[in-house]
Amino acid sequence: MDRTDLRYLKGFSEDSVAPSDQAGEQQESIQMVLARVTDLDEASEAITQALVSRVAKMQQVALEEIDPSRFLHSYGVDSLVAIEIVNWALKEIKSKINVFDVMAGIPITALADNIARKSDLIPKEVRED
Repeated sequence: MDRTDLRYLKGFSEDSVAPSDQAGEQQESIQMVLARVTDLDEASEAITQALVSRVAKMQQVALEEIDPSRFLHSYGVDSLVAIEIVNWALKEIKSKINVFDVMAGIPITALADNIARKSDLIPKEVRED
């Protein structure tokens, strides 16, 4: 199955938001990307990409099989996986979310937006716009 709307996600590692380079170039971390975002949409997109990559790896499915407009539970995400996502958001993105946020019936993109709004890595003025 070739999903052209998700082809930009090919080659993303779990904690990066830049495609992996064949020459072995260092991948850009989510923290580096969030440090220079200029608006909340840009931050949400970066977090969506990182979250999709992480869920694909955790659930052992191809990146192309994860549709960011669907709910996480539609990919078999249970409360234990939700706890891992909460811990990842806190550690990597400095965002305090809870398991109920992850398990809520909202699309992955909406969860990423929620994570972005609560992230201490994103300047306050960007989060409040």
